[in-house]
Amino acid sequence: MPRGLQIGSIIVMLGGLVPLLASTVLFVAFVRSETNPGQPWLSGQFPPGPANYTLDDVRRFSPDVAVDFVTAQHIELVNVMNSGLVVAVLAVTALRRSQKWAWYTLLFTALWPGLNDAWALLAAHQPPIPLLGEAVVLAGLMLARPAIFGQSRRP
Repeated sequence: MPRGLQIGSIIVMLGGLVPLLASTVLFVAFVRSETNPGQPWLSGQFPPGPANYTLDDVRRFSPDVAVDFVTAQHIELVNVMNSGLVVAVLAVTALRRSQKWAWYTLLFTALWPGLNDAWALLAAHQPPIPLLGEAVVLAGLMLARPAIFGQSRRP
């Protein structure tokens, strides 16, 4: 296996594992917050910290908003875990076998959420920590690109 492909696929795998693990930690915090509605809300940006409100506070404000709030966080965290797992699996299987479709799929998987995350984070005035995984995946893909597309180095 070409060295660029080997190193690139490992970097891409790490780029998938980081959001998978981070979102798993946030999901555990989410479950703790949902099961302890009187305690400060823990989920949010990584690392999860206590917010200045509780789920009970949100429910008192509006039961409908509370349902949407909990549902949106649940969907978000599960989707990030799913994307991270898919990236890691594709990196150690199809990408290592020089499958072009895997390279394009991983590129799309990094860019689509990455650009949407950037937009949402800018709007919310939040730090761009979630973009680190996408940047790592893109770096790994660029390292693997010559081996995948048959471009050799020229002296």
